[in-house]
Amino acid sequence: MTFSTFCVCLNQLEQASGRNAMIDILAGLIKDLHTDELEEAMYLLQGRIAPLFMPVEFQLSGKSLIKALHTIDDSVETQAKETGDIGLAAEAVAGSRQGAGLKILDVFRKLQEIAAISGANSQAGKQAAFLSLFAQLSGLEARYVCRIIIGKLRLGVSEKSVLDALSIVLTGDKSCGRRSSTHSGYGLTSVLLHPCC
Repeated sequence: MTFSTFCVCLNQLEQASGRNAMIDILAGLIKDLHTDELEEAMYLLQGRIAPLFMPVEFQLSGKSLIKALHTIDDSVETQAKETGDIGLAAEAVAGSRQGAGLKILDVFRKLQEIAAISGANSQAGKQAAFLSLFAQLSGLEARYVCRIIIGKLRLGVSEKSVLDALSIVLTGDKSCGRRSSTHSGYGLTSVLLHPCC
């Protein structure tokens, strides 16, 4: 699946007005994902690039992203203040451009690379790597990449909703999701990849 298609689903989730609508969107997303990208997509859906038990941090704040984006458009700080959302500000900077057609796995790996940069001048390195990725993103993709990096995805999707959606895909009802939610101590992705139903 392209990251653009994934982001359309994220936008639909953000706009959804109720839990049942969210579950329907999530079930459609899960059905459309290839097996080899399911794990990464579920991490991204949680705004993460690793399991909960792995303390992977981007070490990039909203201010760091604004500083990086300021080199492209000096109005980004004003936009971020007006919207209260670095994601929407980044979307405005990207404008109506088309993305490069990156796949979910492409973006996931690039985000991992950003998080892995360490040592002297790591902030500059992370910002440069972010800008390299940003240059390949559409506005909508930029919105969600920035939100993932700062840990504020703003979807309002609960783990239980994702488990219920998976259950619907696997069994046609929510029964598996209810059982899985009692065993979710290992993290959502673990349950998704190794369901108990």
